[in-house]
Amino acid sequence: RAVYLLEGDRGGVLALDVDSGVMDPVFILDLQSDPARTDFGMPVASLQQLAQREDRIIRDPEGRWLSVCLGGADGVSYYLAVTGAPVEVASLEVMSVRQDFMFLAGECAGLLFHWGLTRDGDELPEDE
Repeated sequence: RAVYLLEGDRGGVLALDVDSGVMDPVFILDLQSDPARTDFGMPVASLQQLAQREDRIIRDPEGRWLSVCLGGADGVSYYLAVTGAPVEVASLEVMSVRQDFMFLAGECAGLLFHWGLTRDGDELPEDE
């Protein structure tokens, strides 16, 4: 929904291992490529520092992507990212678009953390 909201070409939930600096996709929707492109070209080294700013929406200075930090667990930080959005949409100056994007980020965070999608399948609790 975030990809369509921002009129982008690709989006996903990405996991950044804080210690190794490796960024892995959790979920990807790519409207231009099959199989989906998994490299978002995000500055892993500075991504967490950018996420600590007051504005939780992180933008690529060159306008290639937008991201928002969803939270972290067990040394991994999770991000919702969208690429390919037109500059006028990616600026998020329209308050309703900005609010909807943040709402969708909250939904993604809820799925990740409430439903345990941050854990490997081996770590999921068994049904009783």
